[in-house]
Amino acid sequence: MYGDEPLETTFQRLKRFGYNGIELKGEPKLYQTGEIKELCRKYNLSILSIAGMYPWPTKDRDMASPDDQVRKKAISYLRSCVDLAEEVEAPLVK
Repeated sequence: MYGDEPLETTFQRLKRFGYNGIELKGEPKLYQTGEIKELCRKYNLSILSIAGMYPWPTKDRDMASPDDQVRKKAISYLRSCVDLAEEVEAPLVK
């Protein structure tokens, strides 16, 4: 994860340095799964994991919150990360 640089730039760098995979930031709304799959094919890299971003950047992702509504939002967020992982064939959400 390299901040705001284009995802393809990250793929290029990792391939150049001999990596075999990449970890995506757990922000499913940032990604187009078709683009990710194409970049994986183009650079012969795998998506190794999705890095969940909780409770940061928003407190709505705190699964230990005493507030039931916050926990429900956190669960929904985590499900979206699992869905992303499944779509890009990542074996791990952390």
